Amino acid sequence: ALVDELEALLTSGADLDSGTAARLRTLAARWAPARAGGGGPATGPLDLEDATDEDLFRLMDGAAGTEAPDGR
Repeated sequence: ALVDELEALLTSGADLDSGTAARLRTLAARWAPARAGGGGPATGPLDLEDATDEDLFRLMDGAAGTEAPDGR
């Protein structure tokens, strides 16, 4: 699952800048309750298994408090 991949990346010692690492930790923390049966991510019922890359980037941008360059 995507959350497992994020957690593996964060714990692998990969060379990530601090901003990217913080953003990934925030996403992993938000999605962790969904994995434990907490009812899904806080942003809505997005199925991470079926989400497109654009859906995931939009979700990440929303988690960081930013929006895409095209205003979405």
